[in-house]
Amino acid sequence: VLQQYLALAGYRVVAAEDGDGALARAREVRPDLVLLDVQLPGADGFEVLSRLRALSELRDTPVLFLTSLATRHLKVRGLEAGADDYLTKPVDRAELVARVRAALRRAERYRHADRLLAGDVREVGLDTLLQTYQLSGKRGCIRLPELAATLQVGDGALACEWRCFRGAAALARLLLQPRGAFVVEPDAGPLPAGAEPIASLLVAAAVALDDLGKVLRDAGLAEQAELDIVARGCADDAIEALRPTFPLSLLELVAALPGRLDDNATAVWSALIAGELHTLELAGPTRPE
Repeated sequence: VLQQYLALAGYRVVAAEDGDGALARAREVRPDLVLLDVQLPGADGFEVLSRLRALSELRDTPVLFLTSLATRHLKVRGLEAGADDYLTKPVDRAELVARVRAALRRAERYRHADRLLAGDVREVGLDTLLQTYQLSGKRGCIRLPELAATLQVGDGALACEWRCFRGAAALARLLLQPRGAFVVEPDAGPLPAGAEPIASLLVAAAVALDDLGKVLRDAGLAEQAELDIVARGCADDAIEALRPTFPLSLLELVAALPGRLDDNATAVWSALIAGELHTLELAGPTRPE
């Protein structure tokens, strides 16, 4: 059925019945994308993915996991292992084709990013740059001069620090920044102690940003995220300590506070409701019924 769906969408499909057969066919035809079931005879999908990523000629090939097992830990495990997306069966035909097209577009961006020495995160996202290094295993240093941030990458690992934040907390805050120049310095030397797998940091940062987005949507703040905020005096000590740096956009304020991003957003929401903070363009939100 999947072969028919993809053929009707204009793709040439090569199929295999087990993991070993899939690896052999992939090495033979060099596919643009692999749809990989988790449950396979012999080697399962995780092992096949690991062996694909170990082959220099296939390690950059986008892989979409496909399974009837819709558990969160399997999704995280697949993403950390290097999968590009995760679909749960039964898959809607339109969604399948859309996910395939999106994965192929991302793969083209990775190839483009691999050739870049400078650019802007509006055109090539920071996550795309990091995934490029994850797939290639290369060493390098990504500098964000406007943010005074440096990310050192190599062998699939990342050392990320920004202001007082480290690891996933630093990366999530950098991913919140909508713009800014970057400069890539290849072969930047050994990674510092404390570097973590890029995939794990990206997954943890994505979870933090998802939690933040939920708070902003529930509070009715999502559309105000880019508006500047000023303060009259705030009971929250952490927010009050940042008053000399105001005005800050809502997202800049949330990123500058020391706690979890979703907790920071809740604190800012409470201060807006109390009238201790207000936006320069819109009145503060009201608590929903």
